[in-house]
Amino acid sequence: MSASAAIHSDAVPVRVSARADRQQTRDSGDDQIELQRPHPGQRRERRAQIVLLRRAVQLLDPVGDHTHVLGHRRTVPPVNTRRNRPLALLMLAVAIMTACGGSSDGGRKRTSTPTTASSADSGVAPTGAATTLAETLPVADPAGYVGRNRVVHLAVRPDGTTPALDIWALRSFEFAPILLVEGIEYGEISDEYGAPDGMSVAAVESGAGPDATQFAGVFSAGDDQQYLHLILFDRDAGTAAGVLLENVDPGNPNAFPEATPGQALVQFYAYQLRLNSLSTGEGFEQRIAGLDPSFNVGIEGTPGCAPQPRLTDQGFSPAVLGGTQRPAFDLAPGTTSFTFHGWGTNNQDCADPSLIDALPITVAAGDRAWVLLHSRDGKTIESLVVPVG
Repeated sequence: MSASAAIHSDAVPVRVSARADRQQTRDSGDDQIELQRPHPGQRRERRAQIVLLRRAVQLLDPVGDHTHVLGHRRTVPPVNTRRNRPLALLMLAVAIMTACGGSSDGGRKRTSTPTTASSADSGVAPTGAATTLAETLPVADPAGYVGRNRVVHLAVRPDGTTPALDIWALRSFEFAPILLVEGIEYGEISDEYGAPDGMSVAAVESGAGPDATQFAGVFSAGDDQQYLHLILFDRDAGTAAGVLLENVDPGNPNAFPEATPGQALVQFYAYQLRLNSLSTGEGFEQRIAGLDPSFNVGIEGTPGCAPQPRLTDQGFSPAVLGGTQRPAFDLAPGTTSFTFHGWGTNNQDCADPSLIDALPITVAAGDRAWVLLHSRDGKTIESLVVPVG
């Protein structure tokens, strides 16, 4: 018959063991002590508990043959033990209860769960879901918006889709997000808008919200600036992009020029054809709607290509319409029809027929406008006139 009890001390956890077939050392009267590592959740108690338990064992089993420990009958009752039995049992119970933490949880450490009064008991109404940071941010006062911006949607994905877009001023540390333009479709020009200074602006698919994945980043004009933003899809980068055309930008040589007194001024821009994901070929072999995406520009009824005195008067060659070039043309009030021709060493006079339909543009003195060439289906080339100012 054997029995053991787990005891814990501040120094080293020990286990007191008793075995009937073990050879005892009667001179010391001590039980064998074996070191034992603690198991998770063990509680440390004071060394006095070991002494208490050992004294209880001695009172119950003064001979040391362990035949009456834990209620087992002894074969030879010791002298003068009967009167000590109640005290011994009490001490043993106290020792075991103390060693086990005075509870029935098997010595495992317990964690208390604080109790709180319910809303009904306390008379306090429930507060509901936690308030998020976004809900606590104020909406910027439109009176503080800066800059003048317009967006043109000319983005065509490789699968030919042209999703409607929303333009958002994104959440900042100071303000909640602001919907600036809603549901702009391909080929549309947005109304003019401003935005709080320092807030980032982005295009997202319409209805997705300000935290959705951005479709394209968008610049934002400052207090004295007026920007036109083109949303395009860049076939080389495989992603949409915001391209900036500066209408008014003091000190910037790329800003849209002023018209000559009594005349109008238009600038052509065909970068969408170069980036178009529906175009084919590479480099000089790239084609859109079966055509090279760059052109010499002519005017119906005018010999040669359309004059560009803003360049030639300064000793520069006329600009080809294509890529990021912005050829500018001064026009008399009325209607002018532009034609589009091949470019290169064999196409300097715009004498060959127009490769696409002639484009009539009607202007008044002082007018300024962008003329954007684009293709939404990869099969036809269209134009979009965007007034400046």
